[in-house]
Amino acid sequence: MHRTLLRQIKRALLLPDADALPTLLEAAKSASSLPGLDVRVANLLANIGPLLDRIAATYEQADRDLDLRTRSLELSSAELGDANRRLRENLDAHGRAVQSLRETASGMIGLQVDAGSGGGTELEALSRLIAQLVSDREKQRHHQSNLEFALDQHAIVSITDTDGRILYANDRFCAISGYSREELMGRNHRLVKSLRHPPEFFAEMWQAIANGEVWRGEICNRNKDGREYWVSATIVPFLDEQGRPYQYIAIRTDITASKEAERQLEDQLRFSRQLMDAVPVPVYYTGAATGPSPPNSPSRTWRPGSAPPPSNSCPRRRRVSTRPGIGNCWPPAECRTTRCRTRAPTGPAAPTCTTRPA
Repeated sequence: MHRTLLRQIKRALLLPDADALPTLLEAAKSASSLPGLDVRVANLLANIGPLLDRIAATYEQADRDLDLRTRSLELSSAELGDANRRLRENLDAHGRAVQSLRETASGMIGLQVDAGSGGGTELEALSRLIAQLVSDREKQRHHQSNLEFALDQHAIVSITDTDGRILYANDRFCAISGYSREELMGRNHRLVKSLRHPPEFFAEMWQAIANGEVWRGEICNRNKDGREYWVSATIVPFLDEQGRPYQYIAIRTDITASKEAERQLEDQLRFSRQLMDAVPVPVYYTGAATGPSPPNSPSRTWRPGSAPPPSNSCPRRRRVSTRPGIGNCWPPAECRTTRCRTRAPTGPAAPTCTTRPA
């Protein structure tokens, strides 16, 4: 029987000890059969033992429920303690994150961010500030994108690592080289190298950019079809915190048309010199060294027996013909200037003046 119930019965029935209760219950059961008792009293006396057993079972169930609730409370208390500990840790981490964000934002904009800047909590202030920074960053990115687009429309751009492997190539590089972007990625610029330049040319270039210097020059490359093209290149090294290059960007302009025009001009000048050398009489032209005058111009040629040119032109004339015996200075009797006798005609191709005194 439950201990609490047994104590109460002992106190109520004045029992000396717990062993007296079974004897009392037997006596009550025996008394229930006495004649003349009320039926209800007889039933009570006969069933007092089972009733006490049920009451004891109820007490025991109450104890079990109490024990279960106690354990549940203990578990809940432990879980609540763990939850409180995690909450404190989260709050501490939140505080450190807010502090880090504040320091980062202050370093980016150069201002001290206070908890009440703009109203609201510190986190709200930081959120507004970060939103502003993101908006400014997006504007800068859009502006940079426009600059890159404008550069790509004009220049041939590529980026390489320190080993010369191509990391980026714009559309103009792909178009002029004839290679697709997939064919260029990871390859070396030797892919478009021509045989126009000696090894010393590229050695000097690599030495300059490896030292962090900007290199400028004209390079002849060869596209996928074998056609040569000329570019005016500027190679800029990207430097790390220690000042060492980690990438190179090459910005080039196509100058193939200019190079072709120069070649055609040189061919024309060479042909003109050969043509004038073939003329069997002396041919001269006057003026600064700006290129030959039209052949056989009346004001710029002299033939034997003709009147000499004006005196103010003799010191400035240049010889064009290079044939032996042709193109010497005026004969002394026909030269009208004193300077002609003391000074040779000007210009890098001028011969020694034969009228100058020894």
